[in-house]
Amino acid sequence: TLVTNEQEVTQQREPEMRARMSMLPGGRAAEQLVLKTVSTGAANDLERVSNMAYRMVTEFGFGKELGPFSYAGLPERDRATATCQEAISEARDLIKGLEQECAALLRSHRHALDLLTAQLLEHETVSGEVVTACIASNDLPVAA
Repeated sequence: TLVTNEQEVTQQREPEMRARMSMLPGGRAAEQLVLKTVSTGAANDLERVSNMAYRMVTEFGFGKELGPFSYAGLPERDRATATCQEAISEARDLIKGLEQECAALLRSHRHALDLLTAQLLEHETVSGEVVTACIASNDLPVAA
């Protein structure tokens, strides 16, 4: 998935960041839904969402467990020795929640997923307008 911004984003609120992150597990969730398995194809998306989730918890103070704390506020010498297992666990829980939300959306819009898949098989890349049209036709029955 390639998402372009009309303008450069320099500051994001937590809901905006979560919304941006929620699309990253989409390919993996679609594979799980349709193929009942996952592949290595989503490795980069998983890396990106992991980085964002970890930064949310360790830099931006968006963690529920760690709360308003930033590892970046620690002296350089202490950052290497600071335990980050709690942050990793919290970031993983965030990603799992996003993955569940994404899977639920895909299940509820399965028709749109099938239409979009057909478009991608035919054209290799599609615009946002095509995605929007697939979603808008979600109430139509899927042709067998």
